[in-house]
Amino acid sequence: MSPRFMAIFDGQFEEIGDREPPILSAEVSLGEAVSTLIDQNLANLFVLEGDRFLGSFSQQDALRLLRDPECDRSQPLAAIIDRNREEPYLQQNCPPNWQYLLGQLQQRPSDSLPILDEQRHLLGSLASTEIICQGYPAQIHYRDPLTVEEQQLLQQKLISSYSKLQMLLSTMPDIVLEISIHDDENLHVGLPSQDYSRMNPDVNETIAAFFEPPYDEAFFGQIERAWRQGSTIRYEYQLSPPSQPESSSLNGKWFEARISPLPRPMFAREITMSALWVARDITARKRAEAILQDNTRELEERVEARTSQLRHINEMLRASIRTRQEAQEGLQQTSDRLRAILNAIPGIVCWIGEDERYQGVNSNFANLYRLSPEDFLGQDLNFPTYQPHQFAEFMREFMREEVMTAGQIITIEIEDLSLQYLVVAQKYDSGRAAIGIGIDITQRQQFEIALLEQQRLFQQIADASPDILYVYQARSWEIIYINRQVETLLGHTPTTIAELGHPSLCEGIHPEDVPQVGTPGDRLEQLKAGELLESEYRLRGMDNQWHWIHSREIVLSRDGNGNPEKIVGIVQDVSDRKQAEIALRQLNQELETKVAQRTIALQRSELRFRSLFEQMAVGVAQVNLDGRWEFVNQKLCDILGYNPEQLSQRTCLEMTHPEDRAMSKQGREDLLEGRYPTITLEKRFLHANGTEIWVSVTSSVVRDPSAEGAKDIPEVAPYVVSVIQDITERKRAEAEVIKALQKERELIDLKSRFVSMTSHEFRTPLAVIKSCGQLLQRYDWTRSEQLEQLHDIQSAVSHMTELLDDVLTLAKSESGTLNFNPEPLDICEFCNKLLRQLDTSIGRDRALSWDIPETPLILKADEKLLRQIFTNLVSNALKYSPLDKPVHVELLKCDHHIVYSVKDQGIGIPPEDLPRLFESFHRAKNVGTIPGTGLGLAIVQRCVELHRGTLEVQSHVGEGTQISVRLPL
Repeated sequence: MSPRFMAIFDGQFEEIGDREPPILSAEVSLGEAVSTLIDQNLANLFVLEGDRFLGSFSQQDALRLLRDPECDRSQPLAAIIDRNREEPYLQQNCPPNWQYLLGQLQQRPSDSLPILDEQRHLLGSLASTEIICQGYPAQIHYRDPLTVEEQQLLQQKLISSYSKLQMLLSTMPDIVLEISIHDDENLHVGLPSQDYSRMNPDVNETIAAFFEPPYDEAFFGQIERAWRQGSTIRYEYQLSPPSQPESSSLNGKWFEARISPLPRPMFAREITMSALWVARDITARKRAEAILQDNTRELEERVEARTSQLRHINEMLRASIRTRQEAQEGLQQTSDRLRAILNAIPGIVCWIGEDERYQGVNSNFANLYRLSPEDFLGQDLNFPTYQPHQFAEFMREFMREEVMTAGQIITIEIEDLSLQYLVVAQKYDSGRAAIGIGIDITQRQQFEIALLEQQRLFQQIADASPDILYVYQARSWEIIYINRQVETLLGHTPTTIAELGHPSLCEGIHPEDVPQVGTPGDRLEQLKAGELLESEYRLRGMDNQWHWIHSREIVLSRDGNGNPEKIVGIVQDVSDRKQAEIALRQLNQELETKVAQRTIALQRSELRFRSLFEQMAVGVAQVNLDGRWEFVNQKLCDILGYNPEQLSQRTCLEMTHPEDRAMSKQGREDLLEGRYPTITLEKRFLHANGTEIWVSVTSSVVRDPSAEGAKDIPEVAPYVVSVIQDITERKRAEAEVIKALQKERELIDLKSRFVSMTSHEFRTPLAVIKSCGQLLQRYDWTRSEQLEQLHDIQSAVSHMTELLDDVLTLAKSESGTLNFNPEPLDICEFCNKLLRQLDTSIGRDRALSWDIPETPLILKADEKLLRQIFTNLVSNALKYSPLDKPVHVELLKCDHHIVYSVKDQGIGIPPEDLPRLFESFHRAKNVGTIPGTGLGLAIVQRCVELHRGTLEVQSHVGEGTQISVRLPL
């Protein structure tokens, strides 16, 4: 429940209205408390520590503290309130001591007094007017009528009191008038005494204004407003000189009136309103406000100038962003080259994301539907027909399965065409995306039709062949097929032979060859074993001559039990063997000639392959399972800087960068164990000159399939084929992009720290300016007191100007526009003069000592920048050192350099803050509440670098810091 204003009814505290008493927390600063008193026109306010009453803070307390020029307005009220001071208050459930409370109000005027419980919790407040109304009647005791002596004594006290009132009014700079308005709406102005107008010359002008337009209506309206509100109001007005009625606001006199309603006299019924008019001359304050506005306007112009400089810095940032965009354009060109390569693939290529939508297609895929590749971006797999089709279903099922590779033959219906594709899909990016490649196999059907045509052609060839071709049933010896050549050799048509059966053919065998040919049963047993049954025997022909024939038979098909079902055979007339042998020798000779020609063709083919292999734009190598180079092309030698003989004496792992060897071993194991058919790694090789080169290595294992099933062919050990591409430039470009992004993040962080620093460092000076301006406006101080407040304002403005100058110097140094005008100067004389100035300013009341050589030393340097370097170092040493600890400055000559060293015994710098010591706006974590911007050492470093000098820092936390500047002579 919040505290409220209270009143006493029948001896009990009761709330009146919803107004809360003026309350501030103990953590609020002195400057904010003074602003609250002035803004709300309060005589006092209550200070709470949590929910407990700590004490009262009044205008008298504020004036007492602010008269001290070294008063810190940022300190909290908890450090200001005197906890031992006796504070008047009312206690709940206890009768008030009216005499004590009235005495306290006379000593310390207040708007209200607090009402506390036994634990000093604030319950509410009682207005001073309520205490006066309740307290004075309580002191009146009814008694008998006064005697003559008592009446005379009372009259003397009244006259004495009136005299004291006149003396008080004569010493006050204020105008005090009693205004009353009668029933006839006539306005009467009363003076405290007849001589009052002579004591205060401004009284007559104010009285005259009550009866002259336009002041009369304005004054009358303010009196009515005070009566309506029932409280004291403030009103400012200007009285222009009679000779200059149209003068400016600074030529006339300004007054601030406090108008308080007075109760109507009991015996003056004709008076409707009565008020006390107390006016004070505020002309000096008004003129000070005008001067302050001019200073504020000048400050705004300076801020605008600094803003333009910050805009220049912004342009520099934009230039950096443009550089990054150019790098992005280079990456886009690389992407365009990759797309051109994919478009050159004769098949269709597409990329599918994990959302099962197209991420891209090549031009062949888009041309199938007479669209562009951009039309497919982000589309569903059913695009562009939006009807389910085999390709969309295959890719959708593949993305949902856990396999990384899959393939299938699908049919794509496009208008009146039906195309068949062999589609192979491969996942990448940890299975979240996939690429699909399809090869058109529509011609396969045409090949099948061609095969049927070839079968018919075979039939025709069989019919035209000089040999006898036949097929018969193994069990029944029924001839199923026999070509027409049987008629030429035996004189029977194929139909006649089919009717006679296979035994009729055996009847024409020469008797001497029957044992060699064997019986049909014997031949059947041999055919069961799956062997090719060959025999040569003589057969009687239609010319009644014996013809040597060569017979071959083999099982064409078997039944369910594996027994021969159909037998196919061929009978060839080999009577002219010798002629055939001659022809065979001729054939062998021709074959050897063809083999020689084929060998030459193979050698030419190998030469073409070698030329292609050596001229490839990427490195290619054959590596054995031990990791040794067996076969490399010239491009790989150029990449690594070795010749083939040198590479053959090294292993891939030896040439791999030590940090990448573990990755290479794991990739080799995955490849050899068959986890992946192909693996691609990006790693570093060591060049022959010792430098590092980035390469992309794509490797796959090759196993020789020719030795499978052939015992007489020696087995070839598996080997690895690697394609190696130099990506050093790409890696360098990526590093530059990353560096640009890091630089952008650093700039963003610098901007954030700049905004945070300026908002923090400007807040206190602006609060000082505001507080001093309000005090000058509020109180009619002497000239010296006003100058003190104006001095505080100028100090705050100077502090902000120095801060902006530091920011400007840092910005110029970072942009390379900081003026550097080195001239010869005596560094010893310069340091002596500078240190004496610092000793009488920032080193006042401090133990600042220095050791400067008496012999002149001539240094070519920029005096302005040198002053900034030395001043910042000494200022930091004094700022971060206790008042009783000395600071020593020393200047030495070492070889061709001078060393300027500043040593203190202050708080020191934590080791983790040393690497960032010279960063803009960075401050060590142990500075606490010591004010600072973090710009001093950053500016020092820039200025030292312009002089081609160096900085050395030695620091220990709690022991002190020594910073040395080394500058060349």
